[in-house]
Amino acid sequence: MNKHSLYLFFCFLLFGSSCQKDKPGTAADEQGDYFTCYVNGQYWEAYSNQTGPQSGSPIYVLYNQSTKNLSLNITRFLTNGTYQKIYIPVYNVHSSGNHNITVNHDAIVGFSNFSSACNKYYHDTLNPGSFNLTYWDQQEHRMKGTFSMTLRNPDCPDSLLYITNGKFSFHYY
Repeated sequence: MNKHSLYLFFCFLLFGSSCQKDKPGTAADEQGDYFTCYVNGQYWEAYSNQTGPQSGSPIYVLYNQSTKNLSLNITRFLTNGTYQKIYIPVYNVHSSGNHNITVNHDAIVGFSNFSSACNKYYHDTLNPGSFNLTYWDQQEHRMKGTFSMTLRNPDCPDSLLYITNGKFSFHYY
């Protein structure tokens, strides 16, 4: 191989690999920030084309260092101008591993669907759900993990809402 061919080969490797790093992350490639799950069997992904509290990110997470409380507030903007939200409170998070979603009364909304008449489903104090923190870098403020929960709304014909196969990765503040 001559020097010119070798130079082109290394340029291809250098620029080809840098393009991969610039693409947005998804749960499928487990890169970047993402939040996905299934809501009653239908795929659900956080999505926003609007500006929000974190530069347009639909994933808004706060971790209180002193109380060790973690609050996830996730938004999915729909094409008709409405939106859906998932809220997950997790208390006493000291390390990675399994944690219970923490609710101390039945009035905490876990899923809001502002495009439906049955727009609020609540966490159940008897079965609030599970939250597994599989990766936590406290210096970089990055978390990854899985979750699931069953929510309820006694005023709706489909009173239970199943959120399953949840996966997330994000930076928190």
